[in-house]
Amino acid sequence: MDFVRRYIVQDRETGQFVCPRLGDVGLCVLFQDAGRFETADEAREAGVYLLDADALVIPIWERDLFGEAK
Repeated sequence: MDFVRRYIVQDRETGQFVCPRLGDVGLCVLFQDAGRFETADEAREAGVYLLDADALVIPIWERDLFGEAK
């Protein structure tokens, strides 16, 4: 079983997560709904765009269900 590294973005002030919303980005409360970014730079850019750089970029490991790690 392989795993891939992804990144999520959390608002430091509210604790909410950046997530996809109707073709754009928004905020959600649940970790499981948070958007996954392939690189830390992409995650940082989303944090700057949505949260004016007041964001935490959190690395996570997820099971590679689609064979992306190969």
